[in-house]
Amino acid sequence: MTSTEPKVTSVFAQASDNQASTNAADTIPAGVAEAGMGMAGGDGAAWQILPGQPDARMLLLLAGQNDILDMIARGLPRQQVFDRLTEIVDEVAAPALSSILLVRDGHLYLGAAPNLSKRYCDAIEGVVVGDNVGSCGTAVFLKRPIVAADIATDPRWADYRDYALAAGLRACWSLPILTEAGEAVATFALYYREPREPAAADWHIISSMARLVRLAIERDRHESALRAVEQSLRANQTELQERVQELEATRSELQAQATRLGKLTVDLTAARNEAVAADRLKTRFLANMSHELRTPLNAIIGFSDVMRGELMGALENPAYRGYVRDIYDSGSHLLKIINEVLDLAKIEAGQMTVHAEPVSLQALCTACIRLMELPAQQGKLTLRMEVADPLPTIYVDQLRLKQALINLLSNAIKFTAGGGEVCLKAWQDIDGDIKLQVCDSGIGMTEAEMRLALEPFRQVDNDLARKYEGSGLGLPLAKAFVELQNGTLVLASARGEGTIATITLPCSCLQQVVRSGEAVASELLSLRARLAQDDSKQDDSFRD
Repeated sequence: MTSTEPKVTSVFAQASDNQASTNAADTIPAGVAEAGMGMAGGDGAAWQILPGQPDARMLLLLAGQNDILDMIARGLPRQQVFDRLTEIVDEVAAPALSSILLVRDGHLYLGAAPNLSKRYCDAIEGVVVGDNVGSCGTAVFLKRPIVAADIATDPRWADYRDYALAAGLRACWSLPILTEAGEAVATFALYYREPREPAAADWHIISSMARLVRLAIERDRHESALRAVEQSLRANQTELQERVQELEATRSELQAQATRLGKLTVDLTAARNEAVAADRLKTRFLANMSHELRTPLNAIIGFSDVMRGELMGALENPAYRGYVRDIYDSGSHLLKIINEVLDLAKIEAGQMTVHAEPVSLQALCTACIRLMELPAQQGKLTLRMEVADPLPTIYVDQLRLKQALINLLSNAIKFTAGGGEVCLKAWQDIDGDIKLQVCDSGIGMTEAEMRLALEPFRQVDNDLARKYEGSGLGLPLAKAFVELQNGTLVLASARGEGTIATITLPCSCLQQVVRSGEAVASELLSLRARLAQDDSKQDDSFRD
C-alpha cells in the first residue's frame, strides 16, 4: 500500500514558498467528489451525503464543533477542550483514534489522546522533533501534513514502529498546527488499526478539528499573555505604590533633615562666631602677656648678664656667680618659650608672613652647626655636616628656615645619648627639589609617637617623671615654618634606631619672585589698614 501526503491550505497552516499547497478535493477519489461531500465510514468505505438526505455523523460533527466553540468562548480550561474535542472526533470518525501533541522547546508532549494506550503515549512523551520522527515529529519538522498509510513499512517510523505496532496502530495521518508567524505549536493526528489511505472526507475532519485546536491554543496563549500583563500591571502598581510611599518617606526625611540642617547652621554660625571671638581674645591675651612678661624679663636678663660679667664689680661669693648664671639661663629659657608661643599664635591666626631673600645653603648649614656645637659637646655627641657642593642659591625666609633647622638639631641632640651622632645634610635631588635632612642615632619614635610629636604642646615623654625638658613646640613650629615656604617636613623613625627629619623645598624656591612697585605699595596699604583696625596695645605688643 502506498502513502500519499496531500497538501492542504487553511487559516491555521500558512502557505509558503517551500510549502506548495493544493486543494484537498484533488485527493478525493473519482466518483466521491462528484457525489458531494464524502466522509470515511466505519468500515473504511466512502459514503455519500445526498441532497436532502441528512447524515447523523455529519450532524454529530457539526454539533461537536459548536460544542467546542462554546467551550472556548466560555473560557473553559484548554485541557478540558482538548479532551472533549478528541472524544468527538473518535466518535464521529470511528474507528479512528485521535491525538493532540503540543510542541514545547523542540519536543512533543501529550495534549489529549483518550483512546490511545497509556504505554504508547508514555513511549512518545517528550520525543525530539525532527525528520523521520514518526508522522507527528516529521510534520512539525517539515511544517506540512505527513501520512503514514502503513506504519509497518513507512521509513519515518523506523525508531518508533515497535511501540506503535505493540499498541495495535498501523496508520497515522498528522497535520501540523501553525501560527500566523509560521511557528508549529501542535499536531492533530488520526490513528487507525489497519493500513489506510486518507480520503477527502478524512481531511475535512482533520482540518476542521485542527482549526478548533489552533483556536483553543491561541485563546489560551492570549489569556496567558493577558494574565501576565495583568500580573505585571499589578506588580507595577504595587511597586509604584511602594515607590510613592518611599518618596513620601524620603520627602519627610528630607524636610526633617532640612530643619535639622537649618538649626545646625544656626548653631554652627554661633559656634564659629564664638570661636572667632575666643581666638581674638586668645591673640589679645597672648599679646598682652608677651608685653607684660617681656618687660620684666628683659630687665632680669639684662641685669643678670651685667652681674654675670661683673661689669659693676666682682662677686666675691662663688655661690652668687652660680645664682646669677641660673637667673640668666632661666630668663633666657622663659623668653624663648614666650617667643615660641607667640610665633605659634601668629601662624594659627594667619598673621605670620615670610620674606624671601637669597640664601646660601652652605652658609646656612654652617651657621646652624656652629650654634649647636656647644650643646652637642655638652652631650658628648658627634655633630657633623654633609652639604653637597655646589648647591644653588635658594630664595626663602632665612630666619624661619634657620629656626626650623635649629629646632630639629636641638631635638636630635636632646634625644640622643652620649657617644651618639647627629648629622645635618643638604643636597638637590633629581627633580630639582632641595633636601635638608637631620639624622640622629637617638632613642627613635613609633608611628603613634611621631604623630604626637607634631602636635603643639604635646610630648612623647609626657608623664610626671619626664626625663626631657621642653615646651613641645619645637617640631610643630619647624613644620609650620617649612610649610609657610611651600615646603614639607617628614619624619621617619623607629624605636631604638634614631630619627630622620627631612625638609623638602620645591624647585620653585630657586627662582626669585619679583614684585612690581604697585604690588608692594598695595600690600603696604593693606597692612596699614589692618593695623589701624587692631587695638593699639595689641599692635604695640606684636611690634615688640
